[in-house]
Amino acid sequence: MTHVNANVPSGLRPVRDGGSGYYTGGVNRYRIPASDATPMAAGDPVVITGEADRRGYADIKAVLAGETAMTGVLVGFEPVPERDQPNHRLASTERYALVANDASFECLIQANDVVTPDMIGQNCDFAVGPINVPYGLSGYQADVATVGTADTLPMQITGIFDAPDNHIYDEAGTAITNVVLKVRLNNSNVVDNEEGV
Repeated sequence: MTHVNANVPSGLRPVRDGGSGYYTGGVNRYRIPASDATPMAAGDPVVITGEADRRGYADIKAVLAGETAMTGVLVGFEPVPERDQPNHRLASTERYALVANDASFECLIQANDVVTPDMIGQNCDFAVGPINVPYGLSGYQADVATVGTADTLPMQITGIFDAPDNHIYDEAGTAITNVVLKVRLNNSNVVDNEEGV
């Protein structure tokens, strides 16, 4: 039987804090203004824009591939009173977002191509994909074509997620796609950047 990793991009998922404890769901409130025309979902990396609402909640936007600053990971939205709202944020709709922005935590993210062990410790950029609308999950993946040591890349690969259904090689020793990586936010606008090794 040939092993194949499931292709289920879901953006960044915080799983561990910087002190090796489990991520317990700490978030901060931010606003996505109606002037932002980009749909957003849980798992999207976000950055503050320098604007805020009248109560002082900072505005955020999705981080795009090639951008160099990041505040944290969007993990959810505050409920709205309208019925039958989608699981993600629609374009040009004001929503209040819940963002995990502890720059020391570790996240999981699916790679968009094959991964080799020598990538561990190096940095990479995002590959932006479509939102999984039924589940309201991000389509972001780790863009392994960008792996390198530059400290301007937004994520550092810290390992391969240890799970029975996550492999970098099949039984024949051939590298396979859709590997789930462990990463930390490297290019946070909260802490200094780190060069890859």
